[in-house]
Amino acid sequence: MEFYLDESGNTGGISQKAFLSSYGGQNIFTLAAIGIPDEVEANAKISLLLNQFNINSKELKSSSIYKKKSQFIVDLFTLIKKEGWPVFIEAVDKKFMLTANLINSLIFPGYCFEEETRETNYIRNVFAEYLYTCLPDEIYTSFLHLCETPSPQGLTSLINQFICVMKENQNKVSYAISHSLSMTRDDVENNILGTDDDISAFLPIPDDGKRGKRVWMLPNLSSFTNIYARINLFMNGDLSEVKIYHDEQAQFDQVIEVAKHDVENMPFDGTWFVSDSTNYKFEERADLFFKVSHESIGIQISDILAGFTRLYIEQIRNDQNIDNEIQKAHRILMTMNREELGLGINMVVSTQDFNKICRT
Repeated sequence: MEFYLDESGNTGGISQKAFLSSYGGQNIFTLAAIGIPDEVEANAKISLLLNQFNINSKELKSSSIYKKKSQFIVDLFTLIKKEGWPVFIEAVDKKFMLTANLINSLIFPGYCFEEETRETNYIRNVFAEYLYTCLPDEIYTSFLHLCETPSPQGLTSLINQFICVMKENQNKVSYAISHSLSMTRDDVENNILGTDDDISAFLPIPDDGKRGKRVWMLPNLSSFTNIYARINLFMNGDLSEVKIYHDEQAQFDQVIEVAKHDVENMPFDGTWFVSDSTNYKFEERADLFFKVSHESIGIQISDILAGFTRLYIEQIRNDQNIDNEIQKAHRILMTMNREELGLGINMVVSTQDFNKICRT
């Protein structure tokens, strides 16, 4: 089977500048994939829909169709469901992703747990929910500044600043966070890792973009690897004849290729847990290609899936009125969720936003 991927939303890393500008007004990033057994046959069926709705554009783009052709989206999603084309979508709130990285760097650095379990995941999620709603922007911007300009002094200063904020709102969660931060500070001061001035163990791992520029916390990178693991689950580990076509990436194609290689070669002994909707044990490997979107109806469909999801979530978060047909399309899309097969929408958002999205 062939899978087609495209994204929606600002694809850059989560930098201090991006955070302060609210990511250019695009706080949500989405990456969508659709599996199509025969793209030629799919193209013929989509062409019938296009003719029905008098859509003559050479390339389908979600940004224009979402507002002007909502019934087309309903019919497209109905067709996808009828044909049984598998859909995989990652929807990421960039601030929530930043919060998770903050936790994994300062509160539970990578050396804390020998293995990941449902219990450790639960604790991280409780901490993320709490910090997402109460942590002041100053902590986030200080953390991002530390990523871009790392130093032991800056790390200690940030941890102290973080602890002070937690002590201002004493409850069980803030106490636990403060305690964990104090332990991290002790590790830093005692040089427990023996790294001298190297504090990389307490920071997210950067990616080397083109021209040697480092990029921090790329939402499209983590989204791609998770969709790849979901496809692996869906295909029961049989990737020998799977081809993945990603929308052309002028900036991050090499980064995605490296991430794919790394996740395929990641040691896996079955003792650590990610989620029930993924399989990170890669016994076989799919082929990855980059393709311009106007040459692929599969990529254009994934563009609509990604763009629809992002725009819908942003409307819900902003309490905007939503067209009846758009709500109908959303309900059809939600019926495609099958967690045990890795299918549907995986949302990296707060519980409050998740409940709002799912109940509409």
